[in-house]
Amino acid sequence: CYSIGKHSTVFKRGKILPDTIAHSKDWKKRAATQVTRTLLQSPLKTLRLFIYREKAQADKHVEHAAVMNNITAKYFYHWNLEILPILRGIRKLEEKENNTTLIIPKNPPKFVKESLELLEPERTIIEQGKDQIIKIDNLLLPSYPQLTQKNLSWLRKTVLQEIDDGSENYDKLYISRQREGKRCVENFDEIKGVLSKSGVKIVKTENYSYEEQIKLTANSESIIGVHGAGLSHIVWSKDLNVLELTNRNINDIFWLISKQLKHNYYSLEGKTDNPSRDSNIFLEKEKLKKKLEELK
Repeated sequence: CYSIGKHSTVFKRGKILPDTIAHSKDWKKRAATQVTRTLLQSPLKTLRLFIYREKAQADKHVEHAAVMNNITAKYFYHWNLEILPILRGIRKLEEKENNTTLIIPKNPPKFVKESLELLEPERTIIEQGKDQIIKIDNLLLPSYPQLTQKNLSWLRKTVLQEIDDGSENYDKLYISRQREGKRCVENFDEIKGVLSKSGVKIVKTENYSYEEQIKLTANSESIIGVHGAGLSHIVWSKDLNVLELTNRNINDIFWLISKQLKHNYYSLEGKTDNPSRDSNIFLEKEKLKKKLEELK
């Protein structure tokens, strides 16, 4: 089979392999987006593989490989909770330890490299770039990970066993996303006092390395934040209180993760005049104060 382009779209006899892109629920939508982008980046090479089913002239040739790349791989949440658990399948399926080369995106975000340096320091890794074709003789293809209790518990255990527990701990953390420019708290300066009086430490996780972020969050008793990638850190803790701040477009993904890990989940909807999923919110101080008091 062949992997092509910066999202590592994998073809075998002219067909896309779905488990390299998403699980069955999201596959069609993501596949359409990924193939479209691959066509735009490498039209002739992609057409030969997809439509004409021709063998391609490869830029690299790998005997044993697994793909840890798709259109979501550059995003912190998707990398942590969808892509990294692919390692569970790889470790179970490969015949010889560290025999499988990992294919990841070219020039990946820092957290991608840091997480693999932590978990797979001995393994060969190839960064696949735009318009590049990699021929794979033996593709190791685990089922695309879902947010099951087993996958999430495996991820927590596997990552934490590689980390020394030596950082400063805070019982209650607020993970800020004020720098993102979307899904922010409009009156953040007003609520900082409420958070402080409730013993909540405000952190900007982007200022920390991957390992430091995990050390910071793994021993917390409560994690609070607006819906976004930062809340994926709830996976590292046990017996956690999760307070998710939302706009009107409620996505239940962190409720699901909390349920799978037996966390205590709470939510507080902020005010917004914008129906967009990325709209900012206004939080009433008294409502936030009461919700913080509810945390066990």
